[in-house]
Amino acid sequence: MYFGIEVNEDKTFTVAVMDENRNIVSINHFWKEGLYWFLDHSKIKIVTLNINSSDKKHFQIKIKSLIDLKQYLVNQFDFSEFEGKKEEKIVAITDTDRFFEKSIRKKLFPIFTREGLEQRLYNLPKSGIVLPENLLSLDRRKLRREVNATVSAFTSFALDKNLFTVEEEEDLLLAVPIYRFIPKEKRVISKN
Repeated sequence: MYFGIEVNEDKTFTVAVMDENRNIVSINHFWKEGLYWFLDHSKIKIVTLNINSSDKKHFQIKIKSLIDLKQYLVNQFDFSEFEGKKEEKIVAITDTDRFFEKSIRKKLFPIFTREGLEQRLYNLPKSGIVLPENLLSLDRRKLRREVNATVSAFTSFALDKNLFTVEEEEDLLLAVPIYRFIPKEKRVISKN
């Protein structure tokens, strides 16, 4: 299983779990203590945390929570920090907008707009990510977080399969999954 965590401005966390076939198995919303409990009771190899550098309004709050969570994972769960190569148990950081910039040919709208959210939801299946509609929230703010957590989980998948590039942003090493179009007939849907 691959885990992606969206760090939210209200100090909550949105977690997406992806299986080997790029199917999103669950999406959960946690406070910090609930997230720690969830991670403690899960078998994790790779965790990817998301920070959107385009969100200037909440960036400082999010980066502080992200760094705290990353340090907790390193200290309590014996993860190692991502240093540009694949390791056994790693915690990586991504910026999901960088993935979407590569997958969307037109201008990428900000995720907090309705058009930006639609762009992202429309392009998720094209990269082979299967996201069941029944897992998604009807609240647009939560939906935005769920989409980012989904791409973070996909980044964990990409790290395991060595399908990523490394980029640098403000002293952070970002893992960005490589976009590859998957034809509709080759997308695998697991029966759970």
